[in-house]
Amino acid sequence: MKNKLVWVICVCLLFSCGCQKSLDQMKAGFDALANREYEEALDCFLKAEEAGDSSRKIYRGKGLAYMGLTQYEEAIDSLQQALYNSPAWIDDFDYDTNYYMAVAYAKSGDPESAIKIYDGILDLHKKDKDAYYLRGYLKAQTQDLDGALKDFKKSLELSKKDVNLYLDIFEALKSFGYEEDGKLLLEQLLLEKEKSLSNFELARIHYDLGNYQEAKDYLDKKMDRENADQLLLLGQVHEKLGDFNYAISLYTQFLNSHQDNAKVYNQLGLCRLDAGESEAALEAFEKALEVEDSTMTQNLQFNKIVAYEHMGDFTTAASLMGQYLKEYPDDSAAVREYQFLETR
Repeated sequence: MKNKLVWVICVCLLFSCGCQKSLDQMKAGFDALANREYEEALDCFLKAEEAGDSSRKIYRGKGLAYMGLTQYEEAIDSLQQALYNSPAWIDDFDYDTNYYMAVAYAKSGDPESAIKIYDGILDLHKKDKDAYYLRGYLKAQTQDLDGALKDFKKSLELSKKDVNLYLDIFEALKSFGYEEDGKLLLEQLLLEKEKSLSNFELARIHYDLGNYQEAKDYLDKKMDRENADQLLLLGQVHEKLGDFNYAISLYTQFLNSHQDNAKVYNQLGLCRLDAGESEAALEAFEKALEVEDSTMTQNLQFNKIVAYEHMGDFTTAASLMGQYLKEYPDDSAAVREYQFLETR
């Protein structure tokens, strides 16, 4: 009896140590995900699995790590395992996991499967405005314009015709070759809500419609130059009107007192590129990359490469593009650009 008791205690202690190790690894994995350290995160989740943890959280963590590493097939497999390990009832964890899986399918080049995921989400959550928007985006990508417009309009209806959503939909339609259809939605918004919109909202709409002078007029009525979004829009309006020098002065003046704004540095760089000032553009992109916790790192790294191209330094541009593609291998535009650079 005594030996049996000792054996039971040892088993319990081993199980307890395994659970604690798994919990520690899981926490470290999700901390690494938050810091975008995807290889480290994956390693933590695999170690948690080795310690005997087969929970759905581990599988979802693995899926997110694989997504960060752009290994989308592995991500889909892991996320499916997370769903297989869910209880019989559907909860928020399952909805979130399905959202991630739809993104993984879309990123892997399979928008049709992603659309089916959103179909399933909407079968159960018929008022999920985000799912309607995302499904509409993928339908536009697959050239199903009627289906896209239907989903976009349903999303707008559920969002109480949010102005930002109108602008997002316009950008989506424009990116897939349906700019005129996007403009029709914006013109409809003006007809229905013009009197209730702020000057800044009206300026943004007219900018997207290509009415740059009207956009400038609305911004001139009431402009907060300490507001980065308003400042950026005013600068971009002047760029469209061909006044690059004034736009550059706006960005530069703002950055004198707001040196932590990567978006404005980036736009300054783009503006200088258009003005033929490649070296000054490169300097702006490098300053933007120095801003901590920038969410624009990928765009900035790409724009930095473009600046080297404009300077005629194709050797440096090709070297940086090779490094860029190691980090962002699913950027098809960058792949094509790299092929071009290798021929120079």
